[in-house]
Amino acid sequence: MLKKCPKSTECAFGYQIQKECSMEKRLFVILAAMVMSLVFAVSAVAAQKVVIVGDSEYPPYSFDNGGKMDGIYVRILQKIFPQMEGYDVEFKLVPWKRGLALVEKGEVLGIVPPYYRPEKRPWLKPYSDPIIKEEVAVFCNKKVMDKPRANFPADYYGLTFANNTGFASGGKVFLEAVESGKIKMEESKSTDTNLKKLASGRVDCYINDKQAILWTLKQLASQGGVDAGAVVESQIISGEEGYIGFSSKRTEAADFAAKFNKLLEKMKASGEVDAIVKEFAK
Repeated sequence: MLKKCPKSTECAFGYQIQKECSMEKRLFVILAAMVMSLVFAVSAVAAQKVVIVGDSEYPPYSFDNGGKMDGIYVRILQKIFPQMEGYDVEFKLVPWKRGLALVEKGEVLGIVPPYYRPEKRPWLKPYSDPIIKEEVAVFCNKKVMDKPRANFPADYYGLTFANNTGFASGGKVFLEAVESGKIKMEESKSTDTNLKKLASGRVDCYINDKQAILWTLKQLASQGGVDAGAVVESQIISGEEGYIGFSSKRTEAADFAAKFNKLLEKMKASGEVDAIVKEFAK
């Protein structure tokens, strides 16, 4: 608080200087606040809102866990997306086939985790760097494993396979065998539905990520939903990497992918990705 000065020229001059300095300080604070408000406003406008979707029925990778999104891919992406400079990312889970349709139309920016299938899905471009590697396996009802079936897919001709709707597992030769009728295929929307069909003998075999099958089978068995002993692993047929696949119709896809890849690389280097995978593998 300024002291009251006697009425002298010198004191009045000093008082005037103090008053002017005080006003300058107030003006500076006001201007600084206005600049900061403008910066935040510009940043908010500059952040482009985009939507990335994931498979809603793919445990332990992406699934609904008591009304909350969870899974290996979910936890990885939930750490990366808030750091995406220039983007306000909405991440949500939807049925796989619906998600693919949304990306193909360009209604969402991308989907996780498609395998790399550029010939089958030419509208899915570009792809991010691989997020993690999945081990794809054939599981069968033990009743059809009464003879060796080491040669895939020829030793499985005549059998009926379950498949998650929209999935392209098994490789080119297997899919050609399905198209030619040498192998039959029945599609259901989720891993648990297909495993129930497999355990009951309504289908003979099922191809999917090994951990996804084992994790879901364990959950179903604990609930009394299936006889886990009726399902046996036949063989590992490939290792597949999961990506974010982007819509070729979206002009921001390449920029988003480049920024995502840098953040993913840092997360892998720090060991965070491995830690999340190990947590679900327990």
